[in-house]
Amino acid sequence: MLDELRTRYAFLTLKVRSDWIHPFQLKSILMRSCRVGIQFPQWLLTQKKVVELDLSNTSISGTLPKWLHDMPILELYLSHNHISGTILKFPSMVNIVDLSHNYIPGLIPQNIGDMVPTLESFLLDDNLINDLIPNSLCKIVTLNELDLSKNMLFGNLPQYQGVSGEIPNIRVIKFSSNNLSRIIPSFIGHLSGLYWLQLNNNSLYGELLLGLRNCTCLLGLDLSENGFSGNIPGWIGEPESLKILRFHNNMFNGMIPSQLCQLLGLQIIDLANNNLEKSISFCFGNLIGMILNGECFGIEVLEWSNENMIQTMHENEVEYSTTLLCLVNMDLSRNNLTGTIPEELSLLSSTIPESMSNLSFMSHLNLPYNNLSGRIPTGNQLQTLNDPSIYVGNIVHRGAFVLKKCSIDGHSQPSPISTSHEETYEGDELKKVWFYLVIMSGYATGLWRVIGVLLFKKN
Repeated sequence: MLDELRTRYAFLTLKVRSDWIHPFQLKSILMRSCRVGIQFPQWLLTQKKVVELDLSNTSISGTLPKWLHDMPILELYLSHNHISGTILKFPSMVNIVDLSHNYIPGLIPQNIGDMVPTLESFLLDDNLINDLIPNSLCKIVTLNELDLSKNMLFGNLPQYQGVSGEIPNIRVIKFSSNNLSRIIPSFIGHLSGLYWLQLNNNSLYGELLLGLRNCTCLLGLDLSENGFSGNIPGWIGEPESLKILRFHNNMFNGMIPSQLCQLLGLQIIDLANNNLEKSISFCFGNLIGMILNGECFGIEVLEWSNENMIQTMHENEVEYSTTLLCLVNMDLSRNNLTGTIPEELSLLSSTIPESMSNLSFMSHLNLPYNNLSGRIPTGNQLQTLNDPSIYVGNIVHRGAFVLKKCSIDGHSQPSPISTSHEETYEGDELKKVWFYLVIMSGYATGLWRVIGVLLFKKN
């Protein structure tokens, strides 16, 4: 007896009569990226044993049907459709719910913690949810992954109100791109298994939660585009597994803690658009995570191959997903980085550490709009990162070029110094032009000779 229908990624179109009576009871219906019509297929009404239903990217629209609640579904995948209508209920025994990338408006049921007590993964990102995040989500001790990003959620982050020994084992939290405010709740510091925390693009504020130092398994921490303030604490260098650290566009001040150099696996560090001061630590050249990344070695691929994150590259926001694990970026732009110089020598600026030239696989480096000066280190990767915008707004030089501070229009112009090598280069270019002219004229002369002979014979 047929118990599994698997046409996932086959891009088939399923057409059945409305009165079709099927001779089977399926347990798994996996039809991702097929075409089943604009409504939920009516033949699903009589399927009483379905535990896995995948109708993602099938162009289904409308609301979630009521009969779906009564199915014994454990895994429900309905992402990348046109589903609308408020969420009223879920199958009570469901473990995985993926309704991401739809048009679901309204509220999340406030009693969702009682409604689906065995929920493990809840993905509702990229919808139109306009509500508070229910505190009852924190009651689900089996919850492992929670993604509510890219909605219109507002208010506080959820507060845990249960017994301390029953805190959920959440490993992934994504609340980015909402309207959330206030401070990070203390219970997040008790999530010892947390490895991915994205709270970027909200209105959160305050100093960094001290309890985050207990999250020793963190791989990615993104608190960018908020209102966090105070110093970046030294304990931020304690989670040895940390690979992505983004504090972009906050109000952090003080110096960049040297403890960051303990994060040998760090691949992305984005501290741009803050009020950080003093010099760049020389030990940044010890970040071997940036050296090894060219071959993507030592990366827990299964842990974060499906994660995504926004990076600002030359004032443009780019979202990385499948290539994120091979991305390397250091952005310290738009701060107040200066060196600590004795007062009697007057106020001078700090230099770019020579050790940074050891980062041989770095693909992006942003240092504009600081007070850095001196020679740009040579060797390895820094030799190839020759885009002047990397250093704009500083006074640094590389060989015969001096990159001066920006003028009012925001552009800096290099001042070239003529050398004998440049004159030789221009002479070589002139010889190449004459060479190609001679070849083309010879080709044209020979072609007309052939055409002339043919015309003569024809006459």
